[in-house]
Amino acid sequence: MEKGKASIVGRIVAFIVIVFFLSLSYLRVFDDFEYNTLDFRYMLRPIQPVNKDIAIIHISDDTITQLGDWPIPRRNHALLISALKSAGVKLIVMDIFFSEKTGDDQMLADAAREAGNVYLPYVLDVSGKTPDDRCFTASGFAAPLLPELESAAKGTGFVNVLPDRDGKVRHVTPFIEYKGKYYPHITFSAVLQEMGTSFDKV
Repeated sequence: MEKGKASIVGRIVAFIVIVFFLSLSYLRVFDDFEYNTLDFRYMLRPIQPVNKDIAIIHISDDTITQLGDWPIPRRNHALLISALKSAGVKLIVMDIFFSEKTGDDQMLADAAREAGNVYLPYVLDVSGKTPDDRCFTASGFAAPLLPELESAAKGTGFVNVLPDRDGKVRHVTPFIEYKGKYYPHITFSAVLQEMGTSFDKV
């Protein structure tokens, strides 16, 4: 009988301990600890090789100083697309918003259409997460892509940056849900199409 009571008490204690730690996990008490240890693990990780076939064209202060305009006129983006296409670039993914009309929109659309390999972005208004915590949700478009540019692009996708609770960005969200439909990150969309499939089939 004493053994039976001890067994019951042991199970109750185990159950309480499990519930306690699950509650801490649910309340995200361990998040900061996990973030810090993750950053530390990345510091210990060997330097990762960079693919030599990927080039990043960065818009910085010296770019604006040389061109003298901000935002950069879209004719310059059009010229860049044409130059990259002429240089044999296989894929052009642009991480800059084209949500407001300008006088150079048609020139940019023509360059993208002629190149045939340009992916252009939009920005979603992220509002939270789905009930099952599966992915982020949006309430609309914070910076929609102009229709004439969307029709000229080979593909589109969002470029939202979603930081962790401590404000640091450690990952890229592959898709966001809006009105029952899933929208892909622009790089996810580009890679899938270059592999011969589409986001809708994933």
